[in-house]
Amino acid sequence: MVLSGQMDGIIAGMSITPERKRVYDFSRPYYRTGVVWAVSKKSNITKLSQLRGKTVALKTGTASADYGKSLQKKYGFKITYFNDSNTMYNDVVVGNSDAAFEDLPVMQYAIKNGLELKIPKQKVANAGWYGFAVRKGRNKALLASFNRGLDSIQKDGTYDRIIKKYLGQSQRHYSGNSASDSGSSSMWQLLKANFPSFVNGIIETLELTVVGIILA
Repeated sequence: MVLSGQMDGIIAGMSITPERKRVYDFSRPYYRTGVVWAVSKKSNITKLSQLRGKTVALKTGTASADYGKSLQKKYGFKITYFNDSNTMYNDVVVGNSDAAFEDLPVMQYAIKNGLELKIPKQKVANAGWYGFAVRKGRNKALLASFNRGLDSIQKDGTYDRIIKKYLGQSQRHYSGNSASDSGSSSMWQLLKANFPSFVNGIIETLELTVVGIILA
């Protein structure tokens, strides 16, 4: 829709990747994402090695499922696939499956809203960043407004309040592995390339937009 000109921008969990940067211009990164795994609140499992011989729930067609599948041989668990998140989560809650892999913000939001799961290891795998995207070479003013607004809400604390309200805790509670460390370097390169030098930002509109993507 954006590439065809029917929409002006994308803000729906749009991960910043080298491939996408060939056709889109991105804002400053606004949310760190990646894959985490969760178990029932009653579970004693604290390490991936404890999943050997157990069943892991994965959602079909997702990056988190691909990551979980990549660990199957190493940790020796069985896999059950689901078509929707709620069914997958509940399968772990009731004990049919022993763990599930999911995107960090999605899992945080579900737990914040009462899902009886916990994240035993507070590290993010395949870490990356979400960004607001526009068609490459187009809508520079819109991109500038986004960056300006993002900068404002991060400085005045609004951003942190939004994260805490919808996800329950700051991103700082989650540390990355070596993959996320290298992603951090890429982030700084991206920041330098897209440093905000903008005049107009609609802060209230941006706040609603950020809330929308977190909920999405």
